[in-house]
Amino acid sequence: DWVDIECEVPQANGGFTLPLTDRNQLTAEYAQICYLKMRRVERSYVLVNYFDPKQNPAVAQLLRKDPEYDGEVAKKRRNDAVRIILKLHERKKYRMETLFEAISLFDEYLLLEGHWNILVNGFANLAIVCIGIAAKFEEPGPTRFTCFLDSLPKNYSECIKVEELRELEFKLISSLSFDLARPQLVSFMERFLRL
Repeated sequence: DWVDIECEVPQANGGFTLPLTDRNQLTAEYAQICYLKMRRVERSYVLVNYFDPKQNPAVAQLLRKDPEYDGEVAKKRRNDAVRIILKLHERKKYRMETLFEAISLFDEYLLLEGHWNILVNGFANLAIVCIGIAAKFEEPGPTRFTCFLDSLPKNYSECIKVEELRELEFKLISSLSFDLARPQLVSFMERFLRL
């Protein structure tokens, strides 16, 4: 990273500044500072494996109460929900940032609320809400739940109500304390590819 600082911050490079046309970023003076800030913020959002009782004390407590609890069912539901997110992402031709943000929101909500508290069809609802919130942040155009429902197979869209999605959206945003914008892995890819 110090090599980047010398290339991007003129004060660290004896006051020498590349001509504007030769710079990779228009704000080269601030690139390293922004990068380091984003890395610090990203580290504060690292999630644990919320299915593992060793990493998630709530699952360990659940296993003590209900020894017959099977985490594999919840893992399968999560995989199905991620497939829904991927399908909607592909059909809507969203940016990669939207996909990463949606899955991050999904996992963080499951960690906070507990995957055992989500009903069977709640995983699909949560997937739609997460891609909707991510699209509102990352995509330029308006986002409506009805557009998502139209893109899903009928077996999903017939049993999901828009009002339920709106309620879940509010619940998700509230449980995350309105802290939705965070750096994603994709934010760092361009920089790492340059190094």
